[in-house]
This record gives sequence, C-alpha cells and structure tokens, in this order.
Amino acid sequence: MGIGLGSIFDIGRKALKANLGGLNVAGNNIANVNTEGYSREVITFKPSIPFKTPHGIFGTGVDIESVRRVRDDIVDMQVRTHNTPLGEFEEKEKIYKQLENIFNEPSAEYGIREQFERFFDTFHEFANDPESGSIRTVLRQQAQVLTETIKRVDQQLVTLSNNIGFEVSQKVDEINNIAKRIAELNVKIVSSENIGSSANQLRDQRDLELDRLSEITNVYYKEDSRGAMNVSVGGNSLVCNGEMVSSLKCIDVSDGGNLLSKVTGAESGLEFVTNSGRLKGLLDCRNEIIPEYRERLNLFTKTLISQVNNLHRNGVGLKGSQVEVPHDNDFFAGTDASDIGLSDAIKSSVNNIAAAERIETVDESGQTVITGTPGDNKIALQIANLRGTLIFESNTETFDDYFSKIIGALGVEARDAKDNFARQKMVVTQFKNLRDSTSGVSLDEELTYLIRYQRGYQAAARIISTVDEMFLTLINM
Repeated sequence: MGIGLGSIFDIGRKALKANLGGLNVAGNNIANVNTEGYSREVITFKPSIPFKTPHGIFGTGVDIESVRRVRDDIVDMQVRTHNTPLGEFEEKEKIYKQLENIFNEPSAEYGIREQFERFFDTFHEFANDPESGSIRTVLRQQAQVLTETIKRVDQQLVTLSNNIGFEVSQKVDEINNIAKRIAELNVKIVSSENIGSSANQLRDQRDLELDRLSEITNVYYKEDSRGAMNVSVGGNSLVCNGEMVSSLKCIDVSDGGNLLSKVTGAESGLEFVTNSGRLKGLLDCRNEIIPEYRERLNLFTKTLISQVNNLHRNGVGLKGSQVEVPHDNDFFAGTDASDIGLSDAIKSSVNNIAAAERIETVDESGQTVITGTPGDNKIALQIANLRGTLIFESNTETFDDYFSKIIGALGVEARDAKDNFARQKMVVTQFKNLRDSTSGVSLDEELTYLIRYQRGYQAAARIISTVDEMFLTLINM
C-alpha cells in the first residue's frame, strides 16, 4: 500500500466505524442504566497495521480491538460471600416477627399469660365461695378460654412450620432452576466465544444467577478454561464441565410430633450441608427454632395439666348442698398444648369442679365411703396457689417465671435477628456500592463519551469529505 487518496479515504472510513462503535457502546450503556445485573461496557481501539515506504512508516488508521464489560471478580466474590448470611438473617427476622405475633405477649386480651392469670384469679374467687354456681360457671368458661388459647398458639406454630416447609421446597426448586439456567448459559457462552463473538450480556445473566443463588445458600463456583462455570452447593456438585449433572430434593421427616425438612442430592442422596443463606435460615427455623418453642409450650402445658389434675383428684365436687364424687376426677383432659381441653366431667357439669378435700371412711360393712365437707375450699385453694408455687427448673421457677422466660428468650432472639439483618444489610450495601462504582453505568460519564465519539465521528466524516473534494480536483484537472 502506498500513500494516496485511497489510503486517506480508508483511514477516514475506519475512523467512522470506530467512532460509530463508540457511540453504539455508550448508547447501549445509557439504555441499560436501570437493567438489573448489567455491567458497563467499554470499547478499546488499536492502531491499524502501518505500512512502510521509502519515505517512512505511515499509519493506516484505527481498528476496534474489543468491547469488554467492566467487572471486578474479587468484588463480586465479596458481594456474594456477604449476600449469603444476609439472606439467612432476613428469613430469620421475618419468622421471629411471626413468632412474636403468634405468642402475642404482652396482650391484654388474647395472650396465654393473660388467660392464665385470669384462670387462677377465678380459682381464688372460687376458693372464697366454693358453693357458688355462678363462680363455678365463670371458672369453667375461663378454663375453656385458656385451653383454647394454648391450642391456638400451638396450632399457629404448626401452621407456620408447614408454611416454612413449603418455602424450603420452593427454595430447593429455585436452586435447581438456577443451576439449569447457568448450564444453559454455559453452552451459549462457550459457543459464542468459540466463534469470536462477544458474550457480555450472557455473562451478565450468568453472574446475576450466581448473585441470586448466593442469597439462598453458600455457592462454590469456578470458571474453566472454556469459559463455562462449574457450581456446587452444600457438598453437591450441580454444574460440572459446564453441564447440569445433579439436582436437590426436599423431603419431610417426622420427629417427636414435628415435621422437619431434609434436603439431599436427588441422585446421590448426599445430605445437603449449608452454613448460611435463606435456605439455612428456613431450615433452622423449621427444624430447630419452632420445635424448641413448641417443646417449651408443651412443658408449660403438661405441667399445668398434671399439677392441677393431681390436686383435683384429691377433691370432690358438689351436688346441691351435698358433695359428690364425679365420674372423672380430672379437671383437664389431653397431654400437651396440641390437645389440652376440659375433662368430660367438667364439661358435663360445673358441680364436678372439686373444691372440698376428699374424705375416705370405712362403713360398718367394710366399704370405703368417699365424702367431703360442704363449704370446704381446701382443694380449690391449693389449685389457686399453684400459680406461685416453685415447680420448674428443679423447683426454682413458678409458672409465671417459666412463661416469662419463654417470652423473654423470644424477644432477645427476635432483637438479635433484627440487629444481625440490619448490620449485614449495611455490609452488603457497601460492597454493592463498590461494585456499582466499577461496573455500574454513570450517565454523566457516558454522556461525555457520547459527545467525544460524536465529535470524532464528525471529524472522520470531514476527512472523507476532504478526500472527496480532492478527488473532484483531480478529475477536473
């Protein structure tokens, strides 16, 4: 190639193409300023291969070298690393809020503590007037409200557990779907880059999938030499050699009256092990936290049932002005918070509520006769005094103490979950801002590039128009 109008024209043509490419990249960045997961692109240029003449070396213009996306892998790793505990803390914060709403303490109307206090207050009134039919009726009604309140709380805990189990199943499906999409993107990326095409948008989509996966669980990923991403979670390899090789499944297992969630490899059966993420938060809540609070509530309820019934069996009921022995001398029925209720005898008649102490004598025929003294309130008073009796934790805590400890622990754990979420959110926000400062689109910066390439394009067009005028001059000579 020699020096001539053709070479100058070619320089102008290449300059037009280069600046048009710059305008395209800047415009595309501006268009995707609000697109989730989009990485800012930059265009790079290189001088065209020069040619040598006897008069020296002359340039031949400019070529587009590449259009690459701006991404910092280290910052990406930091975002995903801190994103995982954020997902766990967010799930736990939401579930602890629901637990607080279920227990509803302190509550002037609907909480267990309030109904418990009213029950024993009514028993004190009953002890003061054991033969009053109206007080007996109020006592039965209050006992019924207490049992229904306890059962309602337990049932709501079961419902919450079931809802969490459904969410666990959804998260497992989401992990499988993300792995499938990553495998599909791997194929497209490798195919595109093998023929020299850009796969920037496909890589952005894959990085966005990795971000979403990092919210759910710990994710381990590595890009191979072909550009395919291999992914494993919880000890299970999902994507290997760029292809999806396995998936996860979720099953329910029964344990001591609670349904728990178990996640394993669908093909391998290997246990899924994770130490953070939304799935970890959900599994902890369903498999540990809710069963623990149900167990505490059951211990409270079982103790209430046994303590009241043990005393009530030592008493006798009332029939008219005479005491009588009920068919079933228990006050409460059931075994725990799931089925506590009133005994059939108490349901059938308020006269079967025992206030007087049972007196056993032997008649002339040798038969044991069970009687009681009308107006006696010994049993009623003993039951009323259970409220302040040291029963729990090796006889060091009362009913009030034990239940207050349950609610206190719930409050502390809920506050910790809220604080952990707030702190971790700040950390993730800082790293996301750092990533945005590198990979995000700055409108001011892109508008500057837009003006620069516009002027470059105009100058290149001026080169071509100048060459055109020179051609006309030659033709007209």
